[in-house]
Amino acid sequence: MFGFGRRICPGMNIAERSLFILTARLLWACQMGRKRDSQGREIEIPEYDYVAGFNTQPKFFEFEIMERRGRGKVVEEMYFESRRSDPLRKGTGDI
Repeated sequence: MFGFGRRICPGMNIAERSLFILTARLLWACQMGRKRDSQGREIEIPEYDYVAGFNTQPKFFEFEIMERRGRGKVVEEMYFESRRSDPLRKGTGDI
């Protein structure tokens, strides 16, 4: 995924840690679970259903995502604060 030997990705550790932090933040703000069918039964997530090719990734599957009580407002406030303080957005009028 990140290469090996002399061609190893110098940002590998940053990428892995950033992904870990993003995942932790998502789990703090949201409760995730399996999608349910019309009878209320959980739909199984296929374990080995991947897209073929060089950049292998799981195929799309549906799931449920719900805000944890009171945390959606915090996420929304942080989103707008990050947009306001983004130096690349200064003067664009887009917030």
